[in-house]
Amino acid sequence: MLKISKDIVMLAVLTLSISAINGQDKDNLIEDDGIMIIPENEINPPIVAGRVVAAPLTTGYLSVSAEAFLPGSNVAYSNTYGMGGAYIKSEISGALVAHVHLPQNAVITEFRVYFNDNSSKDLNVRLMKLNFINGGYTVVGTVTSSGITGYGNRAVSLNSTVSNLSAGYLIYAWCSPWDASGNLKIMGARIRYTY
Repeated sequence: MLKISKDIVMLAVLTLSISAINGQDKDNLIEDDGIMIIPENEINPPIVAGRVVAAPLTTGYLSVSAEAFLPGSNVAYSNTYGMGGAYIKSEISGALVAHVHLPQNAVITEFRVYFNDNSSKDLNVRLMKLNFINGGYTVVGTVTSSGITGYGNRAVSLNSTVSNLSAGYLIYAWCSPWDASGNLKIMGARIRYTY
């Protein structure tokens, strides 16, 4: 998939201007209504004589380890040591939360969560967006540990554009109640995105 954005167009214009300023043979530049055009044989993609061609989308990954998860309330928890994993150390309902920062205008394409589940309970994990202006959360994607025995992972495909202008993103791992013995842990999460 190709995507053309204002940033790419501005980069192309800036690149053309800098090339001309930095001593490129100005006789080879053609002006058309005030726009400098470099002949095709003197340039490389992503700029092609007279038009801008967008570079292919890049795939990025944001990994969040268990150590990033903290309780949403004042409770005993563990998020390190041994074989890793985060969990609340009592038989209560509660959440472990981790902040995530994604690039502005990136498109989230997958949310994957890694578990260690040796419990009869299920861990529900959501990728969420907090609205700074009006308050409230929007669920971007949800996965659960249901059906996993031991180490495993679950993923959900998404198509959600990141907006950091008035919102923040977090991963919210909820269990009601937790397994206090540590038989149910979140090992981490991975968010795949394109930009």
